[in-house]
Amino acid sequence: MFHCQLCQGVVPPRTPSQRLVVQSRKKEYPFRFQANTFTRLNDNGKRKEFHTDDPGGIGQEIVKELIVCPDCAAKNGHQ
Repeated sequence: MFHCQLCQGVVPPRTPSQRLVVQSRKKEYPFRFQANTFTRLNDNGKRKEFHTDDPGGIGQEIVKELIVCPDCAAKNGHQ
């Protein structure tokens, strides 16, 4: 059971909640050298650790989100 942060209503148990993004911003992520580590088998069948670079880039970052009931989510364009 939870309270909808938009309509302040009490939602019955086992009702799935929805997350409503209220505010987001543009974010630039830097290049990271050998940031990702993973393990694979080499040609001899032994485990070997590999590293790959993270290219970075531009994306969206969530600043504020609300947990809302399914009715409020539907009114605001979610599912």
